[in-house]
Formats: sequence, C-alpha cells, structure tokens
Amino acid sequence: MKKYINSRVIIVILLVLTVFFSTVLVGCDMGGGSGSTENQSGSASDFESSSIGDSESSENSSSQGQSETASESEEDKDPEFTDHVKSIQTCDQVVLDYFAAKTEQEQYDIMKRYKNTKHDSQPEVKFYVKRSDPPYLLRVADNTEMKNAYTKVYETKQIVFGGTLIPGKTYYYEVEDSSSTVVYRGTLNVEQSPVRVITVGGGANIRDLGGYSVGNGYRVKYGLLIRGAQLNGRNGGPKITADGITTMRDILGVKTELDLRNAGVDDGGQTACVFGEDKTYLKFNFQQYDNAFKSVGNLGLIKEIFEFLADENNYPVYFHCNAGADRTGTLTYLINGLLGVDYDTLTKDFELTSFGGQGQRLRSDDTGSGYGTTGVFQNNSSNYVAWGKMNQYILDNYKSENTLSEKIEKFLIEKAGCKKSDLDKLKTIMLEQVA
Repeated sequence: MKKYINSRVIIVILLVLTVFFSTVLVGCDMGGGSGSTENQSGSASDFESSSIGDSESSENSSSQGQSETASESEEDKDPEFTDHVKSIQTCDQVVLDYFAAKTEQEQYDIMKRYKNTKHDSQPEVKFYVKRSDPPYLLRVADNTEMKNAYTKVYETKQIVFGGTLIPGKTYYYEVEDSSSTVVYRGTLNVEQSPVRVITVGGGANIRDLGGYSVGNGYRVKYGLLIRGAQLNGRNGGPKITADGITTMRDILGVKTELDLRNAGVDDGGQTACVFGEDKTYLKFNFQQYDNAFKSVGNLGLIKEIFEFLADENNYPVYFHCNAGADRTGTLTYLINGLLGVDYDTLTKDFELTSFGGQGQRLRSDDTGSGYGTTGVFQNNSSNYVAWGKMNQYILDNYKSENTLSEKIEKFLIEKAGCKKSDLDKLKTIMLEQVA
C-alpha cells in the first residue's frame, strides 16, 4: 500500500512539472518578441522620468501609457512628441505661495517662515536613460521641426535640462543616442508662473523683469532685461561657472553687462564683461533707494542708463550690483514702474531677494509680527535698505499725476533729465500685447 501511494505521488509530481515547463517555454517565446521590439525601436519606455526642484514636473500618465503601448507593438515606430507630456513651473513652491499671498500679513509671514532659505533656482526636468549607450544628444526647441534648437551632449545616463524656461511657453525635446537614432521625444508645457526665476551656473538671485502685467492687455516682455547678483566672485560672492557663461551667451543671448557698483571700491576690480570680453560692459557708480533720486550725480547716471535702454540693439541686458538687491532693485523699480507694473507686484519682486541667498530684504521695518510704517528695513554701516521710503518719495513729490507709472515718468523727465522720446522707445521695446 505504501509503495502504491509513493508511485501515485511521483506521477502527480511529473505531471505538474511538465505543465510548468510548458508554460515557461510558451512565455519565453512571447516575451522574447516584445523585448526585441523595445530594443530595436528605442521606444519611449526606454526611459524613466522625474524632475528636480520643489515644483516638480508631472508626466501625463494617460498619454504616456497609450504612446508606449503603441511603440511596443510597432517595432519600427519612431518616438512621438506626444509620448511624454510634462508640465513645470519656473519657480518653486515657496515663491508660488508668496506671490499667491493676498494680504500684507500673509506675505510677511512667508518672508519670516522661510528666512535664510534659498529659492532662486528654476525647477528642471531629469531623465535617466535605461537603454542605449552614451553619449546622448539632447535637443530642445519651441517648434516640432526643432529649428534653432538648444543642444547639449551628455556623457552619462542622466539628462537634465531647464533653468531658463519661459512661462506660458511650450517646448519640444528629443534625445539621440550614440548611433544617431532618436530614442525619445516629448513635450514640455511651462505653466504661467508669476515670475521667471533663472538658473545660471555660479550665479544667484537671478530673474527676468518680464511677464508682469501692466494693464490694458499688455505685459513686460521676457528675455530682454535680467537682474541678479554679481558674477565675478567679489569677496567670495557668486561667481559664474563655465556652464553659467554658456547659459548667458548661448541660451539667454545677453549682449550687455550693466554693472551698478562703484569702480575700484566694491566691484572686485572688474573691468570687462565676465561672460565674454566681446560683450558690452558698462559701469555706473549707482546709488540706491531715495538717495538715488536726490544726488545730482546719480540723476545724471539715470539719464544715461535710460538713453542706453532706448536702443533695442543693446538687448538682452544683464544688470546687477553685488547682491542684486538694492541698487539693482532701485533701477528695477524705475524701469518696471515706468512700464506700468503696480507697486504691490514691484514690492513682491523686490522682496524675492530674501530667497536669493543674498540676505533678507523687506519693504519696511520688521516689527517682529509684521511690517512697520517707516519704509526703511535697514539703516546702518552695513547697508541702507529703504524700499518703502523710496516709493513714498515719488508719491509725495509727484502728486499731480494719477498712476505710479505717470509719477515715475514725470520724475525721469523733470528731475533726471530723460527725454520723453527715449522713455517711449523703452516702452515700445519692453511691452507686448498678451495673446
């Protein structure tokens, strides 16, 4: 009886093993076909995607799933730009929250909550190549024909791009492997972010003056005036890298560096443009806040600067002091204020320096629970920060004009000696109708 049971057990085991191996063999035949299709076609499923930064780009999972299924079933199908659809912001969540804050108290609370933290980098898209071998060539353009595309070679399996994207714009990108085969395509939708923060290697506190509404269906153009901190590393400050130079020259296309520091005093001895001696370099011993409006010498500099900005051949322009906050903030107030940006928006843009690693800047004194009323945040041997006081000077001295734009224009013409024709040219250069 025992022998009979053992024989039956053995027979059952043999039958189970036979079914098991038959199933595995069938599975290998099906799976082998699918795997070879992926390898030969270089489909979008060869990659994993994610993003860098607090505001992460998101994959359109439904369109991605459909496109990858199609590419897996068609061995020779080329990747499509609709294979991967992503969205991204040009600033991180802290900056988004700050701009979204409606009341002065809410804005102050965010300033205090994130004091001494840096949020001056633009989120980037990151890919990890799972198949094929480097080097890889990335192309990014604002058209599917890839005309005038930005290109960069990657020697590793990680591909990262972004940092200079423009809000509200759609980009198309593709990756080519070492055999010159395009193995990946996608679309990047840049959301209508409130500010275009720009990442420049080695730089800090850099952002575009563009994008702000001036009413009547117009806004300030992107890509023409960029503000930020020094780039020559004075006293251990921000210093541009080789990648940063490429960004300034080849991506942003900057033609002019406008330096607002005092020659031989606090400029680190800089005498030429740090991202190319073939670029225009101008030095203005500029003052800041209301002091800039009272000094005869500085008023002459304001006139010179606005004459320079009236010539469209000088753009794009990068202008800065050391921190990109005080003298830079004063000039930004005059330019964007003239163009029609409202005071609340000008103030938010000014206070963003607090997130740029260059020290806190507030519109007025800090009471510990909110903004004070003096309009002066700092006044000692280290610095003079008087954003609110500067604005009050314009309001008090040009009461006959209705809007801040009109008041600043009158100041520029009557006090600084600017020509109205130059100011009109600047408006023509810097303003565009919103589509």
